[in-house]
Amino acid sequence: MELARTIFNELLHFGILVFEYMGLTVLIVSGIVGFINFLRRKPSTRLKLAKGLALGLEFKLAAEILKTVLVTELADFIAVGSVIVLRAALALLIHFEIKNEESELKLAQSVKNIEEQIIVIKEQVNELEEHEQQLEKQIHEIEEHEQQLEKQIHEIEEHEQQLEKLIHEIEEHENELNKKINDLKK
Repeated sequence: MELARTIFNELLHFGILVFEYMGLTVLIVSGIVGFINFLRRKPSTRLKLAKGLALGLEFKLAAEILKTVLVTELADFIAVGSVIVLRAALALLIHFEIKNEESELKLAQSVKNIEEQIIVIKEQVNELEEHEQQLEKQIHEIEEHEQQLEKQIHEIEEHEQQLEKLIHEIEEHENELNKKINDLKK
């Protein structure tokens, strides 16, 4: 049991490190590519940089979520939870910036191509409908994942209660055995 717990903890620490380094790598690469694109004066620099930052933050957020499994004290849980909330807020802010930047790039393109404006608008409407469908699908998937996570948390809590009960029973048996041993010694 202790070996399994040790292996589980080591794997968990390894997973946290992997997600942390993946996020850090994505952030660094995105920053370097963003700087190069800035020097080249590419119009999509901000959009690509924001997408890279969002992806990097998502990896970092995954590491923080894994850290919640290791938390044993309320203060640590609050600290990890605060980091998760902060990173999630940053990710939402970046996603908002991505959407704004995408809209600005589409508007600049439609100004250049006035003759194609009607076609572009029709394409944008179709894309928005597709994005809306995709977002609805993603929201549904997120809700399903949330339900699965809640179920898993509930199962973990049940297992924890069962373990506590077994530990209590073992302690009672141990006390009974000690009592019998003491009685036999007398």
